[in-house]
Amino acid sequence: MEQNPFERLAERMAELFVERFSSMVGSSSRRTVEAVYPQQNLEGSVFNGTNALIASMVSASRGYGIPVWATMNRLNELGLQVMKGEHAIPIINYDRYYVEKETGKRVKGMTDDEYEALLPEEKEKYEKRCYLRFYPEFNIVQTNFAEVYPDQHAELVDFFGFDKRTPADFALLDSVVSEGRWNCPIEVSSDVTEAVYQPGADRIVLPRKEVFVDEHDYYNSLLHAMASSTGSEMRFDRGPVLDKLPGVMGAQASEALVCELAAATAAAAIGFSSELTDSSVGYLRSWIGYIKAEPTLIYKAVTEASRAADMILEGIGFKRSKGLDVSAIMSGVEKAVEARKKAEEKRSQKAAAHSHGKKRRFKGVKTSDKARKIKGSKSL
Repeated sequence: MEQNPFERLAERMAELFVERFSSMVGSSSRRTVEAVYPQQNLEGSVFNGTNALIASMVSASRGYGIPVWATMNRLNELGLQVMKGEHAIPIINYDRYYVEKETGKRVKGMTDDEYEALLPEEKEKYEKRCYLRFYPEFNIVQTNFAEVYPDQHAELVDFFGFDKRTPADFALLDSVVSEGRWNCPIEVSSDVTEAVYQPGADRIVLPRKEVFVDEHDYYNSLLHAMASSTGSEMRFDRGPVLDKLPGVMGAQASEALVCELAAATAAAAIGFSSELTDSSVGYLRSWIGYIKAEPTLIYKAVTEASRAADMILEGIGFKRSKGLDVSAIMSGVEKAVEARKKAEEKRSQKAAAHSHGKKRRFKGVKTSDKARKIKGSKSL
């Protein structure tokens, strides 16, 4: 049976997460995402939500040093080719549109701003709908970018170099704790050794910073507790959602997965690496099995994690910065066109050589008597 777009998306996401989690089993490193810079496209638009999580995770897993991605069409425009054996990741977009309730016809060109400007009685005439689309995108490290644009590649390597990274904004997280700028109280206590969200009291109890191995461990623990608090009945009410996840994974393991991914996404945006909590390490092998058995599980878990991460970043007042506009440092359209022509000529030469080889293979093959008779009759 042919898969629908959602099933294909879920299956591809499952493959990526199984690849990453499998590499972590038995590893001394617990890092889930190692963020140096936010993941972005060629024009400098920074990924967020699900796209940020997937791109960051794959970059960390495969060691991509440049956090820049592009669609196949965009790569073709620049005369770039994807190297053999490389695979894309799915970048998700939600296209929104409006229809007339009475006729069911789509209203061409109506934007969200135009809809919001309507009077209440006018809004009742329309219904907002959305549908999911995803596009395969490649990291430019997976292409011949370095060969075609060596100067620009060197500039990107220098710009995104580890020694040039922007320090993580830990002061922002400190102010959240000291000023109480979160959706529930955060209490610092000497009686606990790890940050924990207490649903009954709707509060986070946080140990003193000195308890932790280093500041990364401290802030990572804080983000996990904040991610857990977003699942409260007063917020996203994740309990009923997770109970409905497919497969046999329990709500507790599901919640651990969501919080793990949400904390990793928020940490990546702020600018530091996230590590698995002790409880999540215990779930790691079971997650792999559940995701293999039911690919749609990871899509739903990632969706919930993205919502939680967005709530965290918005709640702490994090401002997303625009990425580097890579197209601005390109050496001009002429070079891209020239590179594309060369690539097309190379493909044509390969096709011609392949065709010539076929002709040579068939040369000298004897024609059957029947074929000769048919051939002779046609010549009469």
